[in-house]
Amino acid sequence: MVLELARSSRSCYTFIVMTRIAPGALLVGLLSAALVAHFFKPYPDGWDAAEYCWCVRSDYLPHSPYLGYFGLGKLFAIFLDPPIALSSLSFVGGIASIGLLHAAQLALLRSDRPAARTGDAAVVATVSALLLGSSYLFIRQSGTQEVYAIQTALLLLALVLLASRSGPRLIASGLVYGFALAVHQSSVFVLPALAFAVFSSQPDRRSRNLLLWLGAAAAVAGAACLVLYALLPVDPAESRILGLLRYLRGISPSPPVRLWLEPRFWADSASGLLDRVTCVDVPVSQLAIATCPVGASWFNVVLAGVGLLVAWRHRLRSGLFWGLYPAPYLAYELGLGRNLDAGLYLPLLLPSLSGLGALTLGRALALSTGSGSLSRPLVGRSLGSLVLLLLLLPSAGLVLRHWEAPDRDASVHHSVWMLAACWMSRHLPRDAVVLQPAVERNVNLLPYYSGLRHALRRGALFMLFEPRGPYTPMNLEAYGLLTTARLGELIRSGRAVYALESDPLARCPEEILDGKLFAWEVERTLAPDEIRAGPGAHQRVTARLPGYPVPLYRGKIR
Repeated sequence: MVLELARSSRSCYTFIVMTRIAPGALLVGLLSAALVAHFFKPYPDGWDAAEYCWCVRSDYLPHSPYLGYFGLGKLFAIFLDPPIALSSLSFVGGIASIGLLHAAQLALLRSDRPAARTGDAAVVATVSALLLGSSYLFIRQSGTQEVYAIQTALLLLALVLLASRSGPRLIASGLVYGFALAVHQSSVFVLPALAFAVFSSQPDRRSRNLLLWLGAAAAVAGAACLVLYALLPVDPAESRILGLLRYLRGISPSPPVRLWLEPRFWADSASGLLDRVTCVDVPVSQLAIATCPVGASWFNVVLAGVGLLVAWRHRLRSGLFWGLYPAPYLAYELGLGRNLDAGLYLPLLLPSLSGLGALTLGRALALSTGSGSLSRPLVGRSLGSLVLLLLLLPSAGLVLRHWEAPDRDASVHHSVWMLAACWMSRHLPRDAVVLQPAVERNVNLLPYYSGLRHALRRGALFMLFEPRGPYTPMNLEAYGLLTTARLGELIRSGRAVYALESDPLARCPEEILDGKLFAWEVERTLAPDEIRAGPGAHQRVTARLPGYPVPLYRGKIR
């Protein structure tokens, strides 16, 4: 990559500076790889993570069209267990993202002033890679069963390929972006930014380049849709095309058109979006959008804003790209009034701009304080390093806090049900049915580890899992309503029906599932030490998790 960019440069100075800075990016990658390896998660402990592992080891499709992600996961799973395979895939994507961000920043920052600002571009690129690679959120996302690390790597690869003016690389960029859409449909939010990068790359061939790039992307994304079209089950009550469109939509809510005229809706949406940016509404792990324990610090957000303004003023193409990068996602959040997963959108955006902001702030402070025997460049570098240290400290604090206990952020009740499910996988009959506890919102955790059929709680109702073609257990299409008659039929047939609470049917409407007709008796109490001491395939899981005694209730007809 360095040699390629050196050949395309008009100055040998560019090559000298870049080869001096590139080892810094390599050290950042090695540091981040060591941190990700320490926090590497060989087992799922979350909602989507359990579902992804479940689907990779079975014939189910995920709740959204992540076909590319699962294709890669299936490939890795040829050699590794599904949880380790998906975590390894994230590891590869995460570490690749660091080098790709470095290369992308160089390409963007050099596009306006290729000779005069090459040194600054290399420094900013290295600092951006450092901020991304040391971000606690990035470290954890790059070592678990999640789609965002490999998605980020593909989007950055598509951008880096655009740095070349050759036609084959332009088409390759479109193909990579099309695959990124197949990995996660939210990649569509980055389309305006990448399309701008294509359109501005060669002024004399703008329309041609854009059509070539879009055609390549559409070819890959269209091929993925055809595969999904063939895999989706046929519903007699619905055409296959409508089923595909509904599946491609995923969990996206319907546009609340009737609320768009109400000022309160926009106020609530703006408030929710602000929470998302500062991450104070994400208590799942308090991982932070960039580096801070309670979310992206205002200091980081403001510094990124400074970086964006500087890029816009002095490096127009870079400023326009990073300005367009989050805009569709933020507009989507505002217009639907609902917070969805940000993935690594903002975590990638903030380090990319904070490095430029830190350099600019250091220079500004140097101009106001530098005097006497201290040269302004020296003061600027010192103050810039201080700003960088302030950006790194919160993430370093999180890493140290979780070093000996990587699962400190995990919800305690998730750990309890994981322990109980591991015991169930060894001791309960294979045809047993387990009712989901009211406090457990993770619909895949219990059945994944127990390997049993389960009844999913949906509000006051229970849905009984029934394999219906290649749908994920997370989708309602894979469930049938659990009624009084159905539950009674299960128990009368000799099937064991279990619950982890004394009265699991208390909230159910009597006309659908009458809890008064069933009694629940304690069959035994599961002690954490007993679970950990027993043989099984999940000892690496059970040895690390906290827990408390859990009574196991068996259902009977009164």
